[in-house]
Amino acid sequence: MPKRDPVINKAAVIAYLGSRKRHRATILEITAGLARRYPEYFSNHFSGDDEKLYVRVAFILSEHNGRGFRRVRKGLWELEETFEAGER
Repeated sequence: MPKRDPVINKAAVIAYLGSRKRHRATILEITAGLARRYPEYFSNHFSGDDEKLYVRVAFILSEHNGRGFRRVRKGLWELEETFEAGER
């Protein structure tokens, strides 16, 4: 997984989400839940603070660039399903 500049990532996330606080909260909630359950995957991107969480969200957003909030949320859920399938 490529490392990316956190300042650029945070700016990209804020630009993408704009003032949609409800959307931002939902994405952060989903991502934080994944980070708690799969710390090994998020170890380079999540340390419990919002800055690292924005970095991880930015990576997910970059993979769903321009597809809208619902697609991004769906991408996060698909990521969760992938992890869960790996545990079985």
